[in-house]
Amino acid sequence: MRLRFLLAFLLPVGLYSQTTIVNMPINGSTDTTNDCSGILVDGGGINGNYTSNNNGYVIIDPPGNDTVTLTFSAWSLYHSSDFIQLYDGVGTSSTYLGYYSSSSTPTTITANSGALTVRFYTNYWGNASGFVASWSTSGNTAPTANFTYAAQSQNYNTPIQFVNTSNNGGVSYWDFGDGTTSTAQNPTHSYTTSGVQTITLVESNCNTSDTTTSNITIATGPNLQAFDDTIEMTVQCGTIGTEYWTLTNGANAGVLNASFEISDTNGTQRLHFDNDDEGVYFSTGSSGTATRSTSAAQGSHSLQLTNNVSNNRAHIPVAGGGIGYQPTYFSYKTRATTTGYRAGLTSLASGFSTNANIFGYTFWYSNGSLGLRIRTSSGTASWEYISNTLGSWAHIEYKNIDWTNQTYDLYIDGSYHNSYKFLNSFSYATHVNMVNYYSTDVSYVDDIQVGNGPSSAYLTISPNSTTILGGNSSTMSLTFDATDLTAGIYVTNLLVTSNDTTIHNDTVPVLVTIEGDYEFNTLSDTLDFGNVATGKVFNDSMMVLNTGCADLQVDSLLVAGTDFIASMNSIPYADTGYVYAQFTAPTAGTFIDSFVVYTQDSSFTRYFKAVGFDAPSIALDSTIFNVSVNGCPDTVDVSYWIYNDGQQSLTFENVGMPTSAPPACPFTIQLTDSYGDGWNGAKVDLIDTDGNVLYTLGTSFYSGYSYNESVLLCSGETYRIVVTATGSYKSEIGLNVIENGTTIASYTNTSATNLGTQMAQFSANCGIPCSNPSTLIFDPTNGSIASGDSQLVQMKIYTDSLVEGTYTYSAYVNSNDPVDSAKMVTVNLTIDGVSETYINRNICFDLDTIVKGGTYVDSVFVENMGCDSLYFNSISTTVASLSAAATYSQIGVGDSGWVIVTINPTSTGTISDTVFINTSDTTWPLCYTGYIAEAPSAWVQTSPINISTQNCGDSVNFDLLLGNSTANTNLNWSISSGEVLNILLVNSNVYPSLWNNFQTYLTTVEDIAVKTVTSTSAVISELSWADIVIFPPVTNSSASSDYTAIQTDMSDWINDGGKMLIMGSTNVGNILAMNFITGYYYGNYTGYTHYVNSSYYNHPYVQGVSTSFVPQSAAQDAYIYNTGYVYLVYNTYYRQALSYFPLGDGEVIYYGFNFNTVYADMTKILDNIFESTLSDKATGVNWLSFNPTTGTASGGDTTTVSGTAYSDTLPAGVYNLNINVTTNDPTNPSFSIPVTFTVNGQGEGMMDNSCVNFGSVYQNMTHNEDVQVYNVGCDTLFISSASTGGSAFTTGSISLAIAPGDTGMVPVSLYQTSLGTVNDTLYVYSSVDTVQRCLTANVVGASDISVAPSSIEVTINKCNGFATVPYTITNNGQAQLSYAVDVAEIYDSSYTQTWLYPAPNYSNTLVYNFNNIIDSDTIFYEIILNGEYSQTNNYFYLYANGSYMQTVYDNNVSNYTNDTISGFITGWQLTNIMNAGYLTVQLYSYNYNSVSGQTCQVHVWQRDDVTWASPVGAATGTLAAGNSVSKSILVTVSNLALGTYYTSVVFETNDPQDPVYQVPMTVHVVSEPDMVLGANAINYGNVYNTTPVIDSVLVENDGCTDLTISNVNSNNTHFVPSWTSKVIAAGASAWLDVTFTATTATQQTGILTITNNDSIQYVNLAANVIFAPDADYQYQVQNACNGEVSFINESTNGSQYFWAFGDGTFSAAVNPTHNYSKPGTYQVMLVTSNAGGSDTLYKNVALNDILYVASEFPDTVQAGTTVQFIDSSMYANSWQWYFGDGGNATSPNPQHTYANKGTFIVTLLVTNSAGCSGSDNDAIIVTSGIGIDQNLAIDLTLYPNPTQGLIEVQTSAEVLRMELYSPAGQLVFEAPFRTKIDLSAYPAGTYQLVFRGEDFVVRKSVGILH
Repeated sequence: MRLRFLLAFLLPVGLYSQTTIVNMPINGSTDTTNDCSGILVDGGGINGNYTSNNNGYVIIDPPGNDTVTLTFSAWSLYHSSDFIQLYDGVGTSSTYLGYYSSSSTPTTITANSGALTVRFYTNYWGNASGFVASWSTSGNTAPTANFTYAAQSQNYNTPIQFVNTSNNGGVSYWDFGDGTTSTAQNPTHSYTTSGVQTITLVESNCNTSDTTTSNITIATGPNLQAFDDTIEMTVQCGTIGTEYWTLTNGANAGVLNASFEISDTNGTQRLHFDNDDEGVYFSTGSSGTATRSTSAAQGSHSLQLTNNVSNNRAHIPVAGGGIGYQPTYFSYKTRATTTGYRAGLTSLASGFSTNANIFGYTFWYSNGSLGLRIRTSSGTASWEYISNTLGSWAHIEYKNIDWTNQTYDLYIDGSYHNSYKFLNSFSYATHVNMVNYYSTDVSYVDDIQVGNGPSSAYLTISPNSTTILGGNSSTMSLTFDATDLTAGIYVTNLLVTSNDTTIHNDTVPVLVTIEGDYEFNTLSDTLDFGNVATGKVFNDSMMVLNTGCADLQVDSLLVAGTDFIASMNSIPYADTGYVYAQFTAPTAGTFIDSFVVYTQDSSFTRYFKAVGFDAPSIALDSTIFNVSVNGCPDTVDVSYWIYNDGQQSLTFENVGMPTSAPPACPFTIQLTDSYGDGWNGAKVDLIDTDGNVLYTLGTSFYSGYSYNESVLLCSGETYRIVVTATGSYKSEIGLNVIENGTTIASYTNTSATNLGTQMAQFSANCGIPCSNPSTLIFDPTNGSIASGDSQLVQMKIYTDSLVEGTYTYSAYVNSNDPVDSAKMVTVNLTIDGVSETYINRNICFDLDTIVKGGTYVDSVFVENMGCDSLYFNSISTTVASLSAAATYSQIGVGDSGWVIVTINPTSTGTISDTVFINTSDTTWPLCYTGYIAEAPSAWVQTSPINISTQNCGDSVNFDLLLGNSTANTNLNWSISSGEVLNILLVNSNVYPSLWNNFQTYLTTVEDIAVKTVTSTSAVISELSWADIVIFPPVTNSSASSDYTAIQTDMSDWINDGGKMLIMGSTNVGNILAMNFITGYYYGNYTGYTHYVNSSYYNHPYVQGVSTSFVPQSAAQDAYIYNTGYVYLVYNTYYRQALSYFPLGDGEVIYYGFNFNTVYADMTKILDNIFESTLSDKATGVNWLSFNPTTGTASGGDTTTVSGTAYSDTLPAGVYNLNINVTTNDPTNPSFSIPVTFTVNGQGEGMMDNSCVNFGSVYQNMTHNEDVQVYNVGCDTLFISSASTGGSAFTTGSISLAIAPGDTGMVPVSLYQTSLGTVNDTLYVYSSVDTVQRCLTANVVGASDISVAPSSIEVTINKCNGFATVPYTITNNGQAQLSYAVDVAEIYDSSYTQTWLYPAPNYSNTLVYNFNNIIDSDTIFYEIILNGEYSQTNNYFYLYANGSYMQTVYDNNVSNYTNDTISGFITGWQLTNIMNAGYLTVQLYSYNYNSVSGQTCQVHVWQRDDVTWASPVGAATGTLAAGNSVSKSILVTVSNLALGTYYTSVVFETNDPQDPVYQVPMTVHVVSEPDMVLGANAINYGNVYNTTPVIDSVLVENDGCTDLTISNVNSNNTHFVPSWTSKVIAAGASAWLDVTFTATTATQQTGILTITNNDSIQYVNLAANVIFAPDADYQYQVQNACNGEVSFINESTNGSQYFWAFGDGTFSAAVNPTHNYSKPGTYQVMLVTSNAGGSDTLYKNVALNDILYVASEFPDTVQAGTTVQFIDSSMYANSWQWYFGDGGNATSPNPQHTYANKGTFIVTLLVTNSAGCSGSDNDAIIVTSGIGIDQNLAIDLTLYPNPTQGLIEVQTSAEVLRMELYSPAGQLVFEAPFRTKIDLSAYPAGTYQLVFRGEDFVVRKSVGILH
């Protein structure tokens, strides 16, 4: 670093101020410089250090091809893994120049190609000052300018491609001769001027320049003739229509080129980027670029995005976007060629922010798939990935966008994909947003469409381009596909691109009219309800199908009658609706009715049908009964009434439902914690037999050693307690299940506790099972009830098995009621019960003859026959020799208990006494009788018996003597045999006096067999015999190596179920040095009060021990803290006199009392340990038998008992049993005689006949199976070796000793690279024989994990607390990937050395140094030996940092194969290593074979799970082959100091190549400001004058330190900020006011740049200045006869328009067309307005040639009457009348007489002087003159008349129906009368409305206008 500072000071200031300085990128990106010279520095800059994990590229590519020279002036790298790479050329695929790291320094690098690529990379170890280098170009080569193009003569306005063929150039300047220039290397240009043009090219490099010119002739321009500027088409819905369009090029004109594209005008904006001026697109970030590219999805160009990262977003404003803009269609085409994570992220947005997207977005994922960000229909935000090819175009369409329900349909490449909800709840759209994720991403977008749906999607043109020579034409066909469209008018555009400037970019409207109508269809004409019961409501529906192409609008639905009720809604086209109907039959019979559905232009009649029938109807007086009873009744009665309210007979049946009793068995679940801090989040579920979770326990256990939970369970059930959450310290948790004060199940804390571990299983048996059903009986059970009658039902509940409590019973009354066929009856029964004592003794209990001085016990069985708990009040006796006590204080219902009566006779004589048992319900007397005799005196031959066999299966006989030495007495005896406890004593370096005291104690212990060894090494050979190994107190002559030498054997033996007991001493630490013990000697605490741990009062080791006592000499306490340890007797927490911990199936016990002084509490503890261990000992084969087994010996007699030992079921070996003799001698009630039985024999091997099937296994992965070998002999079977026949299966060197009847395991490995089935044979060789077994496996493909990104680096502001980091897991393999994710700091290092000396030598030492170790709770290591290590006497001393660790023994594998020895370091040794910061491993070889070339590899690894980072969601999962899944890591920094933290995301997988896959993660915790803008845009809206307008933006500091704003700058002087600098404290905010002042009417935009110490941010500014409008228009008479006038609006600044045409009609159209009905001069008014005001203009329009046609005559006449017809037309000069009955006339006002009655249409045809002609017609009704008064005067009026649609009828008459006749006299509508009629669907004209009553008909003419 000093060197770098010095260099910086020595370099001239001007060099740095004038010369280009390029910093290396650090994030994997590439920068390019074209400067001829400059300075290149690392990412740390000129004076800074580079950081960790840098990776970046710089391409130096000056103009020309001269040599580039790079000279390094400073070089300082931290690590050999920090390096620079150089390439001669552009990119890393060019020639490689070299690699330089901390161990090699570059000087001058030369690139002869003219370009140089530099890569700089650093790892995570550290940083340094880096490098400084300068580059320059050398040479004096001059450029030669030259270029080519297609031809010397080119068409007018046609793109010409110029190709630069210059040599040695680099910078190009083009002058095209028409005033335009370019600096592109190969530009394209179009000429719009005919004639000769001169092109000039100036080519330059770093030395000089050269110029060349060329002439080009541009042809005459085209001359497009007149063409149809509007294309109209008519297509029937469901069909395809075609129209033709022709273009003509004028004579003698140049070539006309034209191409065509369909675009929408349904409010749809379309951008295809084919022209520079098309659309507005820009990047809001300083580093992002959005440029046009010739890579296009359609047309010639697309929009290319590079370096658009984060806020560098490209935005395209949507025309009309803003509040209220809700398009129903959005589409685009997207492509990416480079993606690091998510490239080309595209969305429709509401604003500019990163989360403004509305529907979701698409992107190109790093694996090339198309990514979707969506929200599912269920509302879940999610990701989807669709297989695609990177570089291909994808067409994305959002269709049927529903802004109300916020849903849409997504189409991809023209196919429906799925339907989704909006991702974000926005109410309008403003922009199309695009962005890349990484700066190296390159993406494209094209053909963006936003609007109301593309009519263009249904219209095609062929051909889509044409070339027309002068004087020629070309015809195009337009085809419109209306197969899926509704009727209506569709508007789209034909966009023309041409070299004729008069039509280029012109738009030709295409108007498509789709004709069609709805269709009303039903599957049946009748809705049949079927048979329905009278008086009941029934609902049904009729399906209606609209198979047309227009919506079916339902005006009304009328039902003719009153029995049926119906309704119907409108039906969209191609959809289905329903007529919903309801019917109630008032009586029995058939009901038929009709209904009419009225639509907008028609009506449809359908029918109802139903058959009513009389039925019964059930009712109950009550359905819920609450009953309470006292006592324990056998039955309870409940009555209810059933009523028949129907018309038919009611049949019924009562059905009872079984019920269950409530749980009644009380239990206490005592939760225990060995550390005393509660369960720390652990939980267990109590589960019944059916798997139901009844209780969840542990959530309230926050602190302490134990916590009691009370539960109630059902009798007769079995229950399990299973772990559902392990909490923070799973090895500490345990529990006891307690029933009535007795522990019936326990679970001791152990490290093996995991999720799903079953901690206990037990049964409940308290009397009443929950599943015991109570029976319901009904009287009557069934029956029949007449109409209007009733029936009383008595329900009997049998309650004899119920206990006190509340019960719920359910019954159903099933009946033939067709509507309510099942009624439920509920009974809530409460029983207030009592207990009932029962003892099955009706006579006195005869004790017969017992002896004086003995103790006799009688267990009395007590049952509770009642229905409440039974309590014992008191128990008393009549004499002192009898005593009694109850085992439980209470007995549950149906349960039982015991009263224990004890008889202690003290004198001889007769017994006649009583025991009184007083309970909660009675006092029960128990009487006893018998005789007390004098006691005998027993003796037994108790010397040990030693016997043996010659061969397996032999039996051995022996005799045993016993007798009675007291005259006149009888000795009753019995004999049996039982297990003994085998105790192995280690008498090595033991205190003699303590040893003697301990030996003396052992002579008092029964049922034990003792062996003694005098060295620790001798222990190993006796372990197979021992049940418990005791290490008495040792002296300072002992050494830890004595014990560590046997630690592996001891550990294995304990794991197999053995118990090791360590007695305390000052030197006990030597024993505690064994590697499976964690703890240390604490000190001598003799005389200090010791306590029994209250959490373990029930533990068998402390039964009968005082709860507290003061130890006599000596109490030598230790602190043992292995996982799962329990301390039972202690002085303080760390001073433990009695503790143990589980190890596998066995136990390690620390016993701190050293037998210097012997007292009751210490010996009681050992008694308990021995008794507990013996009781837990599995009962073996009882190989002893006796004859006789019982007998009586009179005083002075001796009895011989014959014994036999059988070996037929025993393996060879030594066995011990005790002979137990029990007598009625109260002084000597029992005797114990040890028996040792030695069995001799031989082993025999056997294997299974079936093949060992490895199953389906992964290729390229080692799979292991242990193959069983059975010893079916009776002595140990020694396995010497094993082999296989092939190469796929292998087995290592083995040496096994298998006990008789036991099984040995031969390890077999499989490693196979090819797929398929593999078979082999395993041969196992023993000392007796050879056995074999076939092997098979199916090798399948393996998984292959990869994770993106490959490394993670994130910066988090400390005050923000946390961040989530995304990553993606991909399975590139051929099989399912299983993975588990964690975050941990990993250290993993290994290397190999060769032993220095060939012979044993303490100088033969290998030293391994491991630096940069991490803090962890364990260091793991492997020592891998390779050489001649097959001898048994190879071992090594292992030292860590100079401290002895252990002696390492090899595994005696085959020579020169890897022999792996594993271990770990914890405790104080680990602490010392952590403090040192490194680990030095030293191996001293001792006593191994003298050969050279032997190697030793030491592998060290650590893992430290971090607490501040963890996976989000599930940390484990599976992934199918070829699939990916995206997940994230939660990083929480609130508890971390500022700085940089390194860890790894660790994936434990089933990938055979990467079982542990790591992704390094770097977290920078910073405290910085963080500027957040309340909005990134200010829109002032419409501004109408020059008055200043103020708006504001909120500036917030969400960071941790002060935000310093140094400058606020506006690039538009119309926008002025209120302040330009400010300091905002962390968490604070400030308002920034911006004043806008208008000067001209235009759209003003600007950017506010806010520079601060966090980032540079921008605020977009916009204001729309609107000044007052100016009204003006022109008009043109289109048709003088019908008065059609077109108005052309020439107003300025207008946004809204109002027209008054002078005839009472109005319009708001921009350019309306109006039809006047009568001649005359009309004053037309135009009002033009905008938000800024309005302007009005009047003009007169003269229309004198309009022909107005009208006629007058009566509506109704009688036949034979002369009718006068009058012409009311204006300015007619000829007439033609047609009277409808064949008559006609030509006079203006003729008369006519009708001979017959009927309705006739009268038509008048007239012509005026201008040649205009027209007609009028109306109906006349001719009546007969008799019958109904057809001309009765009725007050009936219509208004408005004429009408544009809706007409209202006013009348007081009773009108029944109405009819409508067309101008042609056709009946077009009839319906029941209603006062409002909608006529909007009918064409314009004069119609006749006819209204009919019972005795009248009224006709009215009505005019319909449109």
